[in-house]
Amino acid sequence: MTVSGVNSFAVIIAALAGFGFGAIWYMVLGGVWLRAIGKTEGDFKQNSGLAKAMPFVIAIVALLVMATMLAGIMAHLGSYTVRGGVIAGALIWLGFEGLAGFVPAGLDRLGLDGDLHAANTDAYGFMRNIDAEAPQWNEGLGAVMVLGAGGAARAVLFGLIEAGVPRILLANRTRPRADALAKVFGPSIEVIDWEKRSEALGACGALINTTSLGMTGQAPLDIDLAALPADAVVTDIVYNPLETKLLSEARARGLTAVDGLGMLLHQAVPGFERWFGVRPEVTPELKAHVVATL
Repeated sequence: MTVSGVNSFAVIIAALAGFGFGAIWYMVLGGVWLRAIGKTEGDFKQNSGLAKAMPFVIAIVALLVMATMLAGIMAHLGSYTVRGGVIAGALIWLGFEGLAGFVPAGLDRLGLDGDLHAANTDAYGFMRNIDAEAPQWNEGLGAVMVLGAGGAARAVLFGLIEAGVPRILLANRTRPRADALAKVFGPSIEVIDWEKRSEALGACGALINTTSLGMTGQAPLDIDLAALPADAVVTDIVYNPLETKLLSEARARGLTAVDGLGMLLHQAVPGFERWFGVRPEVTPELKAHVVATL
């Protein structure tokens, strides 16, 4: 059935596919953690009724809304042209990235008491990962450079400020977005031009990439690390590929390099705890298991 140019059947199939892929991914993590704590799925089946069903209902409704929006955009664009692709990209950004600044990124669960709990675990995941992989990253730290100004950058900036980082240099390919983000966080954020990112590294003890550059299918991140101090830390939140060009160049210089998979795993910890009442640990064995699935 087609409504206003949107194929309802295609929307339902897309939403179900998204739900299925998400379920497979979280079952990979959930199964490992359950085995690690000596539990089985049966140990958690005492929860029933609304508290058990509502998270899944919320997820499928959200996926249906997103699939409908995407289908509507493409249907009303008409022909698939470069101009149409640019317009689609802008609208998709508005629908997803634009709203990410206002809507909490991690809907964790509907509590047993019927209350809805939501939290953004990106900042937590990032900070726990860098603390675990580079424990001395903030000792004698002068400044930190953050590349990017999207939702991930927002979470990273929050975590860095909470950790007491006194000065953060923020660079983004579209400077107005960086300027807008800096206004949210205050005077500790200093925006620099994207073209000056390499030369500004001399004052930094850490470099953090929150852009999609370097991700599979994307252009590599072009930056000269020569100015970074010898004890600097370089971290990339990209986890596919696990070893990005940025991290490879950092290791070649003898710098401490931290990949993005740890952030993904650590940010899943609070959600798992809220679902099952047990706090799992991110271990080398867990990371190796997930790496094998990438």
